[in-house]
Amino acid sequence: MSEELPDECCAKCRFYDRDDYDVIDGDKFGFCRRYPPSINFERWRREVGLNPVCGVSPPVWEHDWCGEFQPRQPDKPA
Repeated sequence: MSEELPDECCAKCRFYDRDDYDVIDGDKFGFCRRYPPSINFERWRREVGLNPVCGVSPPVWEHDWCGEFQPRQPDKPA
């Protein structure tokens, strides 16, 4: 995405996991770590046929936003 990011967006949020992001057609996405990972047990059992062993944090585009935004703290020198 070539346009500038809004002031309150996932990429600028403290809960955005930017270390795990990937790029699809130039748009970056990562994972929202606001809440613990969740599991959709019924879907997992239907599609995989096993009991789930791990949860998933929701994937989000860097330019997405929600009502839980909290600004990322500036990186502090070591």
